[in-house]
Amino acid sequence: MKTEYKIFSTYEDFMTDKADICWFSPNEYCSMVVPYLKEKGLDIQMEGEVNARITLAMSSSVARNAWIHSKLHKTKLILHIWDLPHWRLGNGLSDHIIPLRHRLLRIPRLFRYYKENRRFYSELYYIIRRASMVLVPSASTAESVLAQYGIRAKEIHYCYDSNRFHIDEEGTSCDNNPPVLLTVSRLVAYKNQGAVIRVAARFTPSLQVCIIGKGPERERLENLAQQSGVKCVIHSDVPDAQMPVFYRNADVLVCPSRFEGFGVTPLEGLACGKPAVVSDIPPHCQFIGEMGFHFDPDNEETLYWAIVQALEHKKPRSTDRLRTFTIEAAGERYFELLSQLIATP
Repeated sequence: MKTEYKIFSTYEDFMTDKADICWFSPNEYCSMVVPYLKEKGLDIQMEGEVNARITLAMSSSVARNAWIHSKLHKTKLILHIWDLPHWRLGNGLSDHIIPLRHRLLRIPRLFRYYKENRRFYSELYYIIRRASMVLVPSASTAESVLAQYGIRAKEIHYCYDSNRFHIDEEGTSCDNNPPVLLTVSRLVAYKNQGAVIRVAARFTPSLQVCIIGKGPERERLENLAQQSGVKCVIHSDVPDAQMPVFYRNADVLVCPSRFEGFGVTPLEGLACGKPAVVSDIPPHCQFIGEMGFHFDPDNEETLYWAIVQALEHKKPRSTDRLRTFTIEAAGERYFELLSQLIATP
């Protein structure tokens, strides 16, 4: 994302002219509500050396930069955490972190350390305990933050890109023969795409599988498809503008992940008029609910029958709840919260 800079003629102008929010975002998705918030009257600057009342980090991946900015400009730090993968932290404890001017010095612990990404999660532990507020997208992430860090986070629901994904009024039915199962996610083990391939092979003839994503599991998934006799196409780089086309050209969207912090993919598929088969993990149960066909990610028999039901139904069970996850709906939630924080000294 392009960094914006504001030029001041004097230091006095810099100190008195404050934006409402300096918004740190790792990608366009995490800044999707910004145009709406600006229309509502909030002065938001995207990173850079911005004098602001609030520094907002919309992901733990930008927490360090946001913390530095909040220290330099003496602002409130609001930190949004999407998820805390339990297998990366295990039963470990944070390494010791010492602030050195505007840097974080890490002293590795000898025992009971985090299993993965020790520096990242140790710095996050230091920063999260010093943030003015921690935001999370779901009840399950709130529970993880409380369990790992002892912090009570505020749950605020985000959105899908309702500007790009919307039901085609001319219809979204497909005539694929055999039907196509679509799954969209990173190619890593916990996303569980292999289950989709194995279950596709149980049908006669076997169903087709389309996977959109990139990651270390690609070769394994391709080998599995070949061994199972399943026609499987993996697309690593699909332009954002083309994503709705892939949804509409599929018969069923399958979201088999064993872990999510929010889970935007099923919302996108439902918005394109597709039946969504989703694992019964907490975020899917919380946000998809009766709109989707649920299954146990550790029981492929339940996945098989969920796909059977979705193929028979041919469309979402319901799309009524989608309106609560549009950009405008999420923007209104963020506007209410941020306006209160800005008004509070």
